[in-house]
Amino acid sequence: MSVRQKEHNNRIALVAYTIITCALIFSCHGCKKNTASDSAKSQFKIDKLFERGPLAVHVRLDKDKITIAETCLLQFEAAIDPKYEVQMPQVGAELQNFGILDWDNLGDRLDENNKVVSTFQYRLEPFLSGNYQLPAFTFQFSDANRLAENKYTLTTEPIDIEVTSLLGEDRENLKIADIEDVVDMSKPPSYWPLWTLGTCIVITAVIIAWLYMRRRRIHELVRVFKPAHEIAYARLKALVKDDLVAAGKIKEFYERISDILRHYIEHRFDLRAPERTTE
Repeated sequence: MSVRQKEHNNRIALVAYTIITCALIFSCHGCKKNTASDSAKSQFKIDKLFERGPLAVHVRLDKDKITIAETCLLQFEAAIDPKYEVQMPQVGAELQNFGILDWDNLGDRLDENNKVVSTFQYRLEPFLSGNYQLPAFTFQFSDANRLAENKYTLTTEPIDIEVTSLLGEDRENLKIADIEDVVDMSKPPSYWPLWTLGTCIVITAVIIAWLYMRRRRIHELVRVFKPAHEIAYARLKALVKDDLVAAGKIKEFYERISDILRHYIEHRFDLRAPERTTE
């Protein structure tokens, strides 16, 4: 075998390997996509298909039997030709025995037939136990280029659902216990003794503090004693200022000098000079 023939065979093998690898990758991707789609649909116990013209609607319900404490998931999946537009039903206006806890718009996508798929989900809760029907829902669709012209409708069928009570089958045999006798209300605790004690403590503390501060201020008083000669000198200055001699009051002048002298002796030597001396 020549070198050129070997190279040609290697190229053919490489191309074949590449084609096989790409085919495996796309097939795996498609498997994953289908598996995810099948898994999403498998969570619903009821799946009904309704078709009219370019519109196909799946109505799905995850449970056909729930307790009054549980919820159920209702899903609408509408697939329509891109030339048309679909209007989802007003679920809240149609429901009578169920309330909407939550809802979600999962967005639009294209399916394998190039149809626009819109998906809406509603979380429903029952009001009372019993056998009910989810009502028939009406979908409207029309030509996207001629919205003002005729509109078409697609109406689904009711779906049966059972809501059971939490009390079970023995609820008819249940008895309501008698109410208890009237019980006197307990009196709230009285805090007056504590308030009185606290008030007395505060008043006592204020009085003690006041007495302590008063005593402290008394102790802080400092007596300043003037020497006897300064007192006598101040009184002599006052006497000179009065100028009794010029006024002719000689006797009064001498009396005051004598008084100043006697008080000086008393203050200076601690003697009762005014009582032991004469004027």
